[in-house]
Amino acid sequence: TVAPTFTAGPLDTTVACNAVPSPADIMTLQANDNCDAALSYAYVGEAFEGGSCADGYTLTRTWSATDCSGNSTEWMQTLTVIDTVAPSLDIVLANGSLATDTTVSCLDEVPALEAMVLDACDAEPALTMTIDTVGLDGCGNATLIHHFVATDNCGNTASTEVTITVSDEAAPTWLDVCGIENGGTVEVCAEDHLGDALLPSLDACDVSAIDNCGGDVTLDMATTVVGAYAPNDSVDQFCTTVTPEAFNADETCNGYETHAVRMFNFLGGEFYSTIGEGLVSQLPNGDWLIEETVSDNANPNAGWNVTFTLTDGMDFDSWSNQDFPTSYKQDCETLLDDHENWAYWFLSEGTLTGWGDYEGSLLTCTHQPANQFYRFQIGLGANNMNNHYGYSGWFNYSGTHQSTPVMGSGDFFGDLDCALPYQIEYDYTATDCSGNQAEFGYTVDVTGEICDPNGIGAGLVGTGSAGGVDTEAEAAELAEARGPIQVSHVAPNPTHDYARIGFNVLKQMRLEVEIYNANGAYISTLFTGNVNKDQMYTLDIPAYSLESGVYQVRMTSNEVSIVKQFMVTE
Repeated sequence: TVAPTFTAGPLDTTVACNAVPSPADIMTLQANDNCDAALSYAYVGEAFEGGSCADGYTLTRTWSATDCSGNSTEWMQTLTVIDTVAPSLDIVLANGSLATDTTVSCLDEVPALEAMVLDACDAEPALTMTIDTVGLDGCGNATLIHHFVATDNCGNTASTEVTITVSDEAAPTWLDVCGIENGGTVEVCAEDHLGDALLPSLDACDVSAIDNCGGDVTLDMATTVVGAYAPNDSVDQFCTTVTPEAFNADETCNGYETHAVRMFNFLGGEFYSTIGEGLVSQLPNGDWLIEETVSDNANPNAGWNVTFTLTDGMDFDSWSNQDFPTSYKQDCETLLDDHENWAYWFLSEGTLTGWGDYEGSLLTCTHQPANQFYRFQIGLGANNMNNHYGYSGWFNYSGTHQSTPVMGSGDFFGDLDCALPYQIEYDYTATDCSGNQAEFGYTVDVTGEICDPNGIGAGLVGTGSAGGVDTEAEAAELAEARGPIQVSHVAPNPTHDYARIGFNVLKQMRLEVEIYNANGAYISTLFTGNVNKDQMYTLDIPAYSLESGVYQVRMTSNEVSIVKQFMVTE
């Protein structure tokens, strides 16, 4: 009747929640009995008592030992189950690779992050993610700190951070640059003897750039005009002047030897020729300043420094409709008669300053005739000596020559070359929201060459041949070949104050004349209406109302459209 007595068994212990042993694994049960040497052992069961968390609790297990008479005794073990191990936490990218701190250019490039959480006991640990945004600006640049926290049933936590820096440091990308290489050169020839150059049409190519992050891009354009003959704030256009070339057999058409200045009643009549090239400056106020040095044809060691200022230029329509009689000079029947396309000017100031043997001489010059029946005339054949593009005029002089008072009259002549070389540098800057910039630039090389060697005025510039147009019939034929709308000039060009465009048409038509900017945006309409055949028209261009840059004058009829460009400077 005596029950066995346990001498050994599983002891009370603490185990991790993922290391709770099975009762069947307990092999250390041992008991003694006073009679039975072959006791039978059995697992009775366990009692569960909850703890502070789902994976923290107490198990009380019971085993029995029974002898052959049915006497039994029990062994009890207390298992304290605890969970002190945090979950494992990994942050991965979409491709499964581990995420690390990184830098991207744009907000839309921030990668998607996924947390991989495993816990020894909790099948579904709780996961939280928060993002701290530091230094966010209006362009999307910021530091995004991703905080991840995984928590199991017993409050064990694991945390990690992944920092994504958004920093746009990429410059905009040029989309369309007219097919011009960055730093390239575009050569432009002169359309005619006036030096008008048809600059590349910028509206045909909308220079544009895009941002790598899809934001707005600001485009700025700066132009710089360079070169010895480049227009500037003080001069809208330069021309050079030389002694008119002989019309035939080393003589002008009036039979005299070639000369730039002839002074009557001065030492018996003197002829002077230009030394090198003189310079003509078309000023922003519309005046022409002619500066040159001439030497005595009979004495190369004597001559004058000439400074003449021409003002109040008019086209033929305006000049021929004054309140007083007016006319023009054309002394040689063999010259091309282009007087309706000439400009007519008034000599407002003039001086002849002696040099060499004339040192100390100074003459003041005024317009002749005083009633302005004639004016200084500028155009093809206007020099009254040959068919070149040039000028001629008449003046009175008075002053002292070698300490002797003198007075009299004189003639002034010149061949003009207004197709002179210079360069326009176009520099574009594309700026994105973050201040990153891309630069693009090219140079327009105004070569100073005439585009069409067979066109009107092509052989009539400077000291070239005596003329490419010998008869009015040839002139009319060449004019017709140039199209039904013929522009004689856009001048001054460049300008900052005003400009004037002159044109005629070879047939009656309805014409619209408009101004557009370099990007092809409409600015204003200069004229809309009917124009008559063989009538010279002029239109004023209000350049003073325009910002600096390149503009277009578009002339459009139902048959044809032509474009002339002009530049507005500051």
